[in-house]
Amino acid sequence: MFSHITISKDVYDTLIEPNVKIVEDDIKMLLPCSYFKENSCSIYENKPDRCTSYSCSLLDKVIDGSILISEAKNIANTTKNQANWLLENIPNILKDCNLDSSTSLRVSLYDIYILFNERLKSENYTFEKFEYQFCLNALDYLKGLIKYFHDSSLLHKYNNIVQKISK
Repeated sequence: MFSHITISKDVYDTLIEPNVKIVEDDIKMLLPCSYFKENSCSIYENKPDRCTSYSCSLLDKVIDGSILISEAKNIANTTKNQANWLLENIPNILKDCNLDSSTSLRVSLYDIYILFNERLKSENYTFEKFEYQFCLNALDYLKGLIKYFHDSSLLHKYNNIVQKISK
């Protein structure tokens, strides 16, 4: 669900062959994490503080008792299923473009937003039923992210596209 975590230079220096992208002064460890193997962290004792300190709002709700663990598991599974559907269908949206569909989900969703928003600027824009469905599914996915995991600037972008397409 996340494309990266930002880590410090000190943490970066302790990792062996980390999968990172350096943007300006930010070191972004790309996700899924290359140290996550067989459903566990292979560097658990030396994992970045960012991994230890992160707590999504869904976990916070489980801890404070406002959501049962079984409900949280259902929410997490639903979100994973939504993400998988989007990932599987991104190539269908980008097939006629020169955009890379192998990037992170967030980057691909942003690229598709730009693509669709440009199309909406033309006077006689058209959208296939599947493209509209993709936008609705992306919007549902992003709403769930904001509600249970983290804030996403893409929510309002997809909301605007869905509103414009549905007119």
